Amino acid sequence: MFSLVTDDVSLWDVKPLRNAPTLAVLNRLVNQIHDNRLLCRTSWWQTQRTVCLDNVPVSRQSRTNEVVLLPTGSVGAGTVIKGSGSYVPGRGVQARVNWGTSITTEWLKEV
Repeated sequence: MFSLVTDDVSLWDVKPLRNAPTLAVLNRLVNQIHDNRLLCRTSWWQTQRTVCLDNVPVSRQSRTNEVVLLPTGSVGAGTVIKGSGSYVPGRGVQARVNWGTSITTEWLKEV
């Protein structure tokens, strides 16, 4: 799994029925994805047209004014509006955020 917002790459579940890859192979794959994350993000956006952040809670950082994603299950000051996210190569993820009293378009960061 790679993020459209951060440089994090991780494995969630790898449970093949047969011919399971070794840990060394999996680690090489993670490293290759990390090394090519910008291309992966662009390819994902071109084929899937989603940033997978629908209804994710967000908060505005008081000292930086950045809008940050919060962990799933958290309560934020706002939420990402379903289907509003887009990936802009070289810039990041932008989405509409429902703050309860207003809706704004924001560049998203992850804490």
